[in-house]
Amino acid sequence: MTRKQKSFFVFFMVGVFFSSPSWAQYDPKAKTILESAKARYSAIDYYRIKFTSSLENKAYNTKESYYGSIVVQGNKYHLILKNQEIINDGSTVWTYLKDAKEVNISNYEPEEEDITPNKVYSLYEKGFKYAIEQENVAIDGGTYDKIRLSPTDTKVSYHTIFLFIKKNAGANTGAIKKWQIYEKNGNEITYSVYEFTKYPKVVTENPNYFYFDTKKYPGVEVVDLR
Repeated sequence: MTRKQKSFFVFFMVGVFFSSPSWAQYDPKAKTILESAKARYSAIDYYRIKFTSSLENKAYNTKESYYGSIVVQGNKYHLILKNQEIINDGSTVWTYLKDAKEVNISNYEPEEEDITPNKVYSLYEKGFKYAIEQENVAIDGGTYDKIRLSPTDTKVSYHTIFLFIKKNAGANTGAIKKWQIYEKNGNEITYSVYEFTKYPKVVTENPNYFYFDTKKYPGVEVVDLR
């Protein structure tokens, strides 16, 4: 799993700019849809997303996929994958490698280009141009608007991000169904949400859910990188 995948949802994740005037702007219609997504997720104190992710590079004929889940609360998140867990309490990050029985501890130092689970819905606010790429895209029986985000910083590792967002759907307005990240090296990373839960019990039942307690993992090797 690459570092960009970890910057998920760890979550999410240009140099090559498209010159067409149809998108190279700050489209007010797209902004309204993006604002609805921000309003939806900002209003929920904490939530869980179950997702599938794929990474494909056609030039190298490679493709890999996996399932995962993540619980987000403000700047905190707990990401669970098949072979690792990443826990962020807002100041410290624990990366637990299950097969190696090792946990790496580092300070949480978010970079501007990182697409983390707790900010994917607000990326548009700084450093991106945005426009509607396509309206009413059919996915799993629902319809979503496909929004293109184009970074203004040419130094970042990706050139395009697409968000698929519900519009005018009552309580589901602003729901993000999928996002895609196109990197300069040819990688295409896709995250698809298949289950969304508000206020999962795991947070209330475990006050230390956003903390990695090494005492609960006998024999784990601790690598402190702070």
